[in-house]
Amino acid sequence: MSKTYNTTLEYSVGVILIITSILGTLLNAASFTYFNFLKTRNKNSEFFKKLYMSISFNDILICLILFPSIEAIFSEERKGILASSQPLCITTFLGWSLLSQNSIILVALLSLTRLLLLKTPSRVFIPNIAFIVPILTFLIFLVLWIAPITSGDLHIFYNPNFIECTFNSFSMQNDSRPVSIKDQVGAIVVVTICNSVASSVFNIVSISFVMSLLKLKKTSQVTTRVGGKADKQREAAKTVVIVTFIYIICNVPIMVVMMYILIDIIKNPAEKNTTVADIRARYFSQIFGQNNTLMNQYVCILTVKISVSFNSLINPFVYYFRIDGFRRFVSRAWNRGKINSGSTTSTSGPI
Repeated sequence: MSKTYNTTLEYSVGVILIITSILGTLLNAASFTYFNFLKTRNKNSEFFKKLYMSISFNDILICLILFPSIEAIFSEERKGILASSQPLCITTFLGWSLLSQNSIILVALLSLTRLLLLKTPSRVFIPNIAFIVPILTFLIFLVLWIAPITSGDLHIFYNPNFIECTFNSFSMQNDSRPVSIKDQVGAIVVVTICNSVASSVFNIVSISFVMSLLKLKKTSQVTTRVGGKADKQREAAKTVVIVTFIYIICNVPIMVVMMYILIDIIKNPAEKNTTVADIRARYFSQIFGQNNTLMNQYVCILTVKISVSFNSLINPFVYYFRIDGFRRFVSRAWNRGKINSGSTTSTSGPI
């Protein structure tokens, strides 16, 4: 793909990423602080408190890991530190891949557990599951990526067209030699597993979202009559539905691309599968035309970087408008000019 960049679009993308990264980090840090000091009444409240802490922490890391890409897009010909530092490139690649994967696992856990609670209000969850699941997921996928990288089956490199580090299944220093099926095994296995898991969990999230909507509709009249705790549980379920809906909207584009990459790697001859970035470029060229390189570049960045990180930016706004205690917490912090982590936070507000 041609390295012809549009100055206006470059600065626009750069500014969007800066705002998303800085604002997202600060707001999610506030969210994490609020949930960390939140007093809970029972195990389920403690479970959802810890789950929101996990989501906020994961969102903080997603926003922070944008900085190398921001530095790259403001560098000449996008040749930033990612291009000159292989260890940083590998770290950024692993971080983005693992955090994005963890994000969908956390949303799935949030959506499914709230759906189960809607169906069976007496169900009790183990609070530490909210920490154990994301940690285990992170470690499992870390091993899955590290193994082929250290063995040489996968080679991480920086692609300036998409301001990200990606991988291929053969060394860039020897990319003129013929590529055999054997060379593709590492890429096929890793991408198949990761994309299949992500797509499957995404489908589960979408299904649980629909089921939660239907369940909320059925229970609306009952909770209105009962009031009190039942009504608060319904409001908490609404918050989860909103968080899930926003996640689905922000991640549909990348999920479609991931499925295309998966199908392309499996179906096409080995010699055509040079890099994941090239496959992704083929996908967008089919939509916008082979010669529309500018559109292909920037839509890809929008799909992969901006839409995913934008989801992390939006979550604190959902908490602000849906959780009374968090709204008061932010108001106090704003009035004082800093977040007072030692203050007593209210348990009111649906979580």
